Amino acid sequence: MAENLHYKMDSPGCFSYNNNELLSVKYGFLYDFQSAKLSAHGFTEWHLPTIYEWAELFKYLGELDPAVNFNPVTNNFDGKWLDREIHQKVGRKLALSPAIGFRAPRGGVRSIKGNYERLDQYDYFWSSSENNNNDLVAFAFANDGYANMVALPRAQGLSIRLFRD
Repeated sequence: MAENLHYKMDSPGCFSYNNNELLSVKYGFLYDFQSAKLSAHGFTEWHLPTIYEWAELFKYLGELDPAVNFNPVTNNFDGKWLDREIHQKVGRKLALSPAIGFRAPRGGVRSIKGNYERLDQYDYFWSSSENNNNDLVAFAFANDGYANMVALPRAQGLSIRLFRD
């Protein structure tokens, strides 16, 4: 899916930035994790990606060595997943390569306290992978082209990018 999900759910976990639905036309809606899971079920042949699938995208873009192996116990790739240089290169390729078809409009985030933050600065996307603290792993894309893996609580409001089955 090349754009943030713009699917309004009748759910308390579906939000438009600053409660302004006009903004969701450009940025998509923000979803808590429960709503993110439910919204993905509404699209045949699409799903919330795992950490592994996000990393496959990084490999496809040529910034993660194809020989690096995924370790499902630690949810990383031979310890190389957190390399800042890799994240920066991937983020820039995604942001600056129209041929890839990945549009990240920087739709911000809704905090667990209900505050809306970082519009036009960051896009945060849910994954379906948990870390060992029972938080969910998400991916953040920043204005400077930096892409990063972060752990966030399930009540946070993030964008959704679905991957094809």
